[in-house]
Amino acid sequence: MWGMDDDRSAWIGGLVVDGRRQRQGIGHAIVRQLRERLIAEPGTPNVALSYAADNTAARHLYRTLGFHETGETEGTELVARWRPARG
Repeated sequence: MWGMDDDRSAWIGGLVVDGRRQRQGIGHAIVRQLRERLIAEPGTPNVALSYAADNTAARHLYRTLGFHETGETEGTELVARWRPARG
């Protein structure tokens, strides 16, 4: 699930991988491909997502994909954003 915010940020709103399929690189591949697809939209400054602070698996996954926590929250969840490297 994904969408666009008022400031044109792309949001990944939900991702679920079956428990029997976790730790096989599926989530990593999905987020990486979706991140690239979303940032390709003209005028999109970043890709954002949120997760529970105690969800260490999600925090690790998103950090390995270059998402950085911003200090923002979405309800009770931490927000992290990815911005492409500008050459």
